[in-house]
Amino acid sequence: MAQMSTDPRHRPGADLQSAALLAATLERLERAGGALDPAQYRLLAQRLGEQLRSLEGHPRLRALLERFPSAADLYENLQYANAGMCLHSLEQSLSAEVKMRMAIDQAARRN
Repeated sequence: MAQMSTDPRHRPGADLQSAALLAATLERLERAGGALDPAQYRLLAQRLGEQLRSLEGHPRLRALLERFPSAADLYENLQYANAGMCLHSLEQSLSAEVKMRMAIDQAARRN
């Protein structure tokens, strides 16, 4: 008889639980404000990004992103090349694109 793995990566829902824990941590850090260690922030964002990628197509991913806006922003950034601003309405996406273009143009004029 095969023995069940105790590796948390093989438990059903483990990835979702890990992603939720990382997302909650990111949310707390961003809401707390103050000085964040850039290396720690980057590591947290990388790990959460890996978890979000592994959950692509998971039926509860959308609920996780709705609960944690910071994780939703990260997810959207990860998906931007393929899907643009996939979690926002078309109007919000267009407005953000226009603002980004204006900021880039303004920065280019300064240089």
